[in-house]
Amino acid sequence: MEEIKSQYEICEDTSAQVIIGNPDPLSIPNYPHLELIQLDSAGYDQYDVEKLNENKIRLCNASGCFDDVISEYVIGMMIMMYQKLDQYVLQQKQHTWKRMDQVRMISGSTVVVVGLGNIGSALAQRLHHLGAQVIGVRKHPERKVHGVERIVTLQQLDEVLPCADTVILCLPANDETKGCFQHRLFTLMKENAVFVNVGRGSLVSLNDIQSALDAHCIGGAILDVTEIEPLPKEHPLWDYDNVLITPHVAGTFANADSFSQFEEIVLNNLKRYHEGKPLLNERRH
Repeated sequence: MEEIKSQYEICEDTSAQVIIGNPDPLSIPNYPHLELIQLDSAGYDQYDVEKLNENKIRLCNASGCFDDVISEYVIGMMIMMYQKLDQYVLQQKQHTWKRMDQVRMISGSTVVVVGLGNIGSALAQRLHHLGAQVIGVRKHPERKVHGVERIVTLQQLDEVLPCADTVILCLPANDETKGCFQHRLFTLMKENAVFVNVGRGSLVSLNDIQSALDAHCIGGAILDVTEIEPLPKEHPLWDYDNVLITPHVAGTFANADSFSQFEEIVLNNLKRYHEGKPLLNERRH
């Protein structure tokens, strides 16, 4: 697997039948014999799945590799913001000994997880074990998730936002979810609520996030993904004291366990491909 680890991102052999990694969608016609693309990401919105299927090219993503690492990222960032640890880091740099007041805990809080796929479900279960009341939002609310006390549809989001201490977006990017979290929804939230986006930047506009913060509709934001990536250096959100920004790193192979899980998917799917069996995480139009 070391060869895959070092070379899977680059494929210059146009006779390839299988590409492991995320090729430029515009380059796909250069591979006339291509039959399978195994992505190294959970997201696949940049690919036209219907067109790929029409050309008899199968597409599989890396769903399941990032559940644990993204869950720990979100919880870590929530604790940092709840306990104001980021402010203590700044104080340390200034050699300032000053206690913060009014910190919060995950235990006893209400968290709304928007999107209960693999990542959202794993996160919801961990939050439940930490003592949070978890409300989930998904397209099919009849599909229950352990640790989630109530599940509603995206159309019912208005009902649950007013009680949320934290709202976490874990939705994928598609035509249905693009711009789904608009300024009106921020106005329904608590003034001290925390907004988290680890889904896709296209779910919510930067202007709506900034407007919500400026109008004190919410108390803070944790953003691993943004509408524009990289976030421009001159963007005002960089300088907000109640915003934590990371460069789309919550779900990456910087964690060895995540890559090991990807390795298992790759090897399993290569075996299934050669044996003519159904593939793991195959996406269809």
